[in-house]
Order: sequence, then C-alpha cells, then structure tokens
Amino acid sequence: MAIEQGKASMDGNLAATYASIYSFLLKKEHKKAAEALKKAVKDVVVLKDGVGSGSPSLDVIVKEWKALKAKAAPVKEADP
Repeated sequence: MAIEQGKASMDGNLAATYASIYSFLLKKEHKKAAEALKKAVKDVVVLKDGVGSGSPSLDVIVKEWKALKAKAAPVKEADP
C-alpha cells in the first residue's frame, strides 16, 4: 500500500498509522470501513490498494506492544 502525503507538513507517523489501519481493515474484509477511512483522510494522505507499505501489519504491532507492556508491568512484592 503506497502512501502519498497530501501536505508538505504531513506527519509521517500519522500517515503510516492511517496506512496500517487501512490495510488491517482490508485484510479483515471490512471494505466499507476501509473506504470510509480512505475518504475521511483524503485531504491528509492518499491510500492506495495493493501496494505494500513496507511496515509491519497492525496485528504484529499490537502483539509486540502487548508483549512489551506485559514485560514493563511492575512486579508486586509480598508484604513481609
């Protein structure tokens, strides 16, 4: 999925986030939601079908985030 920035000052992270969500929606066959997103962000970023973004999928990102969050959780010590 290719991303074309609509504005010179466009935040690259925001564009990548939209692209990941769009790709996730298409992968899960939520075509109406994907088209709604594409329409809503058309002034910000151009989302194209069928072109790889080169970034990990949203599924992978969420899985890794959950794993890191679990590792970072403070360990409670028992009261003596």
